[in-house]
Amino acid sequence: MRAAERCIDRHGIRKTTMDDIAREAGISRPSVYRYFQDREDLLIALMAEHSRALNERAHRFIEQQPTFEDALVEGLLYVADHGRRDPFTRHLVKMDDSELTDVLDSTGSAADFAREFWGGYLDAAVQRGEMSAELDTREVYRWLAEVGLMLMRLMERDQNTADEYRSMIRTFVLPAFRSG
Repeated sequence: MRAAERCIDRHGIRKTTMDDIAREAGISRPSVYRYFQDREDLLIALMAEHSRALNERAHRFIEQQPTFEDALVEGLLYVADHGRRDPFTRHLVKMDDSELTDVLDSTGSAADFAREFWGGYLDAAVQRGEMSAELDTREVYRWLAEVGLMLMRLMERDQNTADEYRSMIRTFVLPAFRSG
């Protein structure tokens, strides 16, 4: 996977081929296919690895937040800010929207990664009555993944401050989660 990261760093996601990765790793192309069914499978494995590494750091940060609303706002900002600083994730964010969406939608990976990240927090918020129990959690996870990607893209090109993003999240995202 390190060979794939180096190739992606050099050529970008779209132009990196399994041949490139095999050459970089010093193995044959069929050997790469022993580990990954196809390019999409490799991308999903890389996304999972980077997502889990970010999750560990972000969870420590989120656990310091006093309320569910603060955890949601600060968690989205943390993931977007730190995710965009990760070279592989930055390549993902810069991918053509349709290509990234195809990979994430066809596998359900976006929702799975968001569930891994947010599941415990959302379940606890429902139990405490801070979040509506009527929300379809699969849709919530997919939507949170999309919001995270949107924030990463905005942070890459806009000059907004963290407080401006906080305000946007509190105004447009939080109301969807409130119970009652």
